[in-house]
Amino acid sequence: MIVLNSKIVNDLAVSASYKSFKNAYDYVSSCINEVMDNIMNRNPYISDYTLLICNEAFTGCEIAASSIDIFLALNAIQLELNYTTNNKNKFVDKLKAFWSNFRKNFRLYNSRKVSKKKVDKAEKKIIETTNYSVKDLYNDIQIQLIKMCSKSTTIKLYNNKISIVDKSELGVDVNIYPVFINENRYKMYDWTNGKSITIDFRDRYKNVNHMYNCTKQMSRIQTRILNSLFYNVFKQVPNQIFTESLIFNVPMELFQNDIYETTVNIINFIKNGNLIKFKSICNENTLLFDEPLNVVTIENAYRFIQNISFE
Repeated sequence: MIVLNSKIVNDLAVSASYKSFKNAYDYVSSCINEVMDNIMNRNPYISDYTLLICNEAFTGCEIAASSIDIFLALNAIQLELNYTTNNKNKFVDKLKAFWSNFRKNFRLYNSRKVSKKKVDKAEKKIIETTNYSVKDLYNDIQIQLIKMCSKSTTIKLYNNKISIVDKSELGVDVNIYPVFINENRYKMYDWTNGKSITIDFRDRYKNVNHMYNCTKQMSRIQTRILNSLFYNVFKQVPNQIFTESLIFNVPMELFQNDIYETTVNIINFIKNGNLIKFKSICNENTLLFDEPLNVVTIENAYRFIQNISFE
């Protein structure tokens, strides 16, 4: 149980070090741009790309435990077509390929003392690939990052992202999600099983901006407070669609000039409200717990809010 008073709430309202997040983003975005230049110079499949921060680091609601999550949004339809074709193999073939790649990845990339010879060999294999696909792109990005980052930096390849971890230099973990642009939506692939999901934020940013403007930025502060409270209950930073949606459902008249008074109003409103009927920040015609981009269950939502009280 987290017991709140005015001092605790006002401490939670203070934003994390903006300078740390800015420095980490500036460094990593510079690295990504160099990586993409290297890849695109020898790869005609990618026409262009853009970088988008997609988590709370974009909206100014980050907390000390937050990462920087970046969408590497690509125009590269042929990579997707190559990947779709390659993944028409039998399940057994895919399973063998997965474990082979996993073992290779573990040996090559989870040691901080990666030899230049191994990296060059892995890069040569990627360059010589005749049917360069989404999976090859993931590996290619990881290899290029290893070549330019310091030995204190760990570059990890997960099923749908590349993670950059260096507490001594960056201080903030950075996750890069390669996604493929399709109108206003993004497709994200899981290279371990060939599956994909479509990400459509719809009205999220419009609703967030409207909410911030109408509450004179108090809703931004309250989203940050909810992020901190959720982290202290579950020891993980919450999905932002969840916390933004909670604030989105709060009546405007409950937002006051005083941070503590507003926090009391919001927590009590959520506790006494029917969470099942809460709307998604992405679209007011979609219920929060029917929203595909929200990964917090109704059970954990109730557990979260019931773990908060006031002195």
